[in-house]
Amino acid sequence: MMEGDEYSQRPLRFLGTEEEDLASSPEWGVVYLFGLFLIFITMSMICDEYFVAALEEMIKQYNISADVAGTVLMAAGTSIPELFAALVGLFFSDSSDAGLGTVVGSVVFNGTVIVGGALLVSPSEVP
Repeated sequence: MMEGDEYSQRPLRFLGTEEEDLASSPEWGVVYLFGLFLIFITMSMICDEYFVAALEEMIKQYNISADVAGTVLMAAGTSIPELFAALVGLFFSDSSDAGLGTVVGSVVFNGTVIVGGALLVSPSEVP
């Protein structure tokens, strides 16, 4: 196999995504970890700026306690990206080995059991 063919089969091999790549290029491991660090910092800044502010506005608008809103809306807010990623993986993937229940199982659990449990133990009546 020619070098060009290997690159077309694994275009991101320079990132060190497989064991033999990581062993042969430790400097890419540092770059990879630095990239992950930047992603997490960026996500933290975005959540602090937008998600928490939106959560506080919903607390004021719907007049619910901060504990209940934090539990219910945080569970829903963290499950939506997972659901979106799972549905994209299900419908746009060439592989057909994932069933719908497997893909969206944790999202359904978060949306029903966690949110329902939080509502059951809530000291105030939820409209």
